[in-house]
Amino acid sequence: MDLVRGPDLMRIRRDGPVRPCDAVRWLIEACDALAFAHDRGVIHRDLKPANLLLGPDGRIRVTDFGLARRETDAGSVGGTLAFMAPEQLDPAGRVGPPTDIYGLGTVLN
Repeated sequence: MDLVRGPDLMRIRRDGPVRPCDAVRWLIEACDALAFAHDRGVIHRDLKPANLLLGPDGRIRVTDFGLARRETDAGSVGGTLAFMAPEQLDPAGRVGPPTDIYGLGTVLN
């Protein structure tokens, strides 16, 4: 596991507006990281600004896979409410890649 020395997006947003070109680049980088996880059947389930770190190289790192689940797992509610997809609120809900896409979309808000 790498040590990322840099601020999270929550702190960056608190410090002032984000340039649209940076937001788009960071979104693409986060999508690439999620695609890597999703290709291996792993769903993050807790995407939020605090879990997206900006490394010293200017690239986004998706962190904190503590609530991650296999795509086939079901039965537990978890995540940060403001960023949770509707299926995460249902104990019988099945999470999948769209769950993380929803969470990433709320980060853009």
